[in-house]
Amino acid sequence: MNEEWIDPDSALEAWGSEEDASAYQVLSIDPGGTTGWAIFSVHPDAMGPEEDIRIADNVESWTAGEFTGSQDSQCDAIIDLVIQWPSARLVTEGFKLRQLNAELSPVEINAVLRWAVRPRYWVVQSSALAMGVVTDDRQKAWGFWVPGKQHARDAVKHNITFLKRAKERAILAGRAGFNGKA
Repeated sequence: MNEEWIDPDSALEAWGSEEDASAYQVLSIDPGGTTGWAIFSVHPDAMGPEEDIRIADNVESWTAGEFTGSQDSQCDAIIDLVIQWPSARLVTEGFKLRQLNAELSPVEINAVLRWAVRPRYWVVQSSALAMGVVTDDRQKAWGFWVPGKQHARDAVKHNITFLKRAKERAILAGRAGFNGKA
């Protein structure tokens, strides 16, 4: 497991292209006034139905960080990341406005992202789900802690939650006897 995280500009140099089928990659976004992001590259065998192959043992590389600045500049930076990883699975934190004076930036960033990446598929997860699956203590123990960057840590939590849920679906499909044949 690589505990070192790198900036997005050097990610392509470090990992190569997402078009390389030797990796299962996920890009997660935690949008807001400060937007967190994380990219994980996992050996594809870890994402199959074999229960004894753990994701955490098969993270080949990862990076996380934060975008600050105007909403427009953050949207541009997010779209640049999405373009760099054309086949990466996309995950973002979803928001439901519960009061009229709530901050709109996460909702607006997600709206721009939804428009910009169409027709590409992406998953929206609730904050409660990600924070419940990956507590701070678990994140530290697994070696995916990003010091001083709360929003980057939250994006990592969304990434790990997505990976965990995808693995669980593969295990259930394997138990049911689905192996890609109808």
